[in-house]
Amino acid sequence: YEITTRLVGSEMCIETVYRELRHVRRYGYAFDNQGNILGGCCLAAPVYNREKEVVAAISVSFLASKATISYIRFLKRKVKAKAKEISMHLGYL
Repeated sequence: YEITTRLVGSEMCIETVYRELRHVRRYGYAFDNQGNILGGCCLAAPVYNREKEVVAAISVSFLASKATISYIRFLKRKVKAKAKEISMHLGYL
C-alpha cells in the first residue's frame, strides 16, 4: 500500500503509517513537518472516551520557520495537556 500526502513526492508506505501510529501510542502525540502544507507544521494528540477509545484529536498548526525545538516542546506539552483534559471530561482515567 502507498499513501500519498498533499505534497508532491511525499508518499509513504503502510509500514511508515504503522510506525507513526506506534509513536503516537507510545508518546501521546503526532508531529507533521510540512507533510501537508509546505511551510506548515502540525502537532496533534488523541482524545479518549471512557472506554479508552480514540474518539477525536486536537491539533495546532504553526509555521515551520517557528519550529524550534523549544517551541515544539512547549506546544507538545500544551496539546497533550488539553487532550488529557478533554478526555477526562469524556470519562477517561
